[in-house]
Amino acid sequence: MLVTVTLNPCIDRLAEVPSFTYGGMNRVTSSRSDAAGKGINVAVAYGHLGGESLCTGFHYETGSELITDLLDAEGIPYDFTRVPGTVRTNFKIHDHATGQTTEINESGCPVGEEAIAALTRKIGSLANEADTMVFSGSVPPGVPADIYRTLIGIARKAGTRCVLDAQGQLLRTGIEAGPVLIKPNLYELESTFGLKINDTAEIVTAARRIMEKGVSMVAVTLGSAGAAIVNRDEAWYAPAIPVEIGGLCGAGDSAVAGFCRALDEALSLADILRYGVAAATASVTLPGTLLCTREDFDRYLEQAVIEPL
Repeated sequence: MLVTVTLNPCIDRLAEVPSFTYGGMNRVTSSRSDAAGKGINVAVAYGHLGGESLCTGFHYETGSELITDLLDAEGIPYDFTRVPGTVRTNFKIHDHATGQTTEINESGCPVGEEAIAALTRKIGSLANEADTMVFSGSVPPGVPADIYRTLIGIARKAGTRCVLDAQGQLLRTGIEAGPVLIKPNLYELESTFGLKINDTAEIVTAARRIMEKGVSMVAVTLGSAGAAIVNRDEAWYAPAIPVEIGGLCGAGDSAVAGFCRALDEALSLADILRYGVAAATASVTLPGTLLCTREDFDRYLEQAVIEPL
């Protein structure tokens, strides 16, 4: 079973405009609100790919009904730690003229020490049931920046495989606990580790330096340039599959779900990348915040091209 951990859940509010005018009037042609949070997205996408998962993390008392309604509809069980406050809203404005999406994300309501302690105990319990745990996304105020290091350390002691998708200090401290795989995008890789990446060779060099902290695999998503994956012995690159873009939200989370399904099947490093690219592609072809389907995943899995680096 896969357990996903979402410490800062949210509601994604997407507005579509014909042409965005900064500082001026913008009329929305369509809008939608979706339950989200990186771990929530991973669990949904993973379920679409045929896996069984459970969601945990913080669950705010106000405004979180969309999240539990989604998980109920998807048949995904959950065991959250309830906290006071209102779930945050992330605003996304999609400009049809340019194809770009502007994001405005709230930080979230503060979480107290008692809730953090309760969740930490819960992770210890759930880790005994999980094959893989995914720790992903930002954290709300009050949660220490080394929280992923702490939680991954607990999960690893139970023998659970851990995947980390975060940035900044959350990622820098999290890798010290030795997750099997991390998935930064290019910006997160550069900004977290103070790098300027110019080509795929430099991705391999950077990834292997990160592995000295105990990480087994580094997967780097590159947006329209594709993705790469590296371990101590191999490195592979996949160019992006040419498709018409429907929406970029959740593509990285779908990639993580694909990676996890490949880990379930003990596939090769090249096929782990193939699964991630197929899942991400299946996600970006759908509008707004919708996530990959199994039918689209199977189609793009056949189209994915994997090249050695």
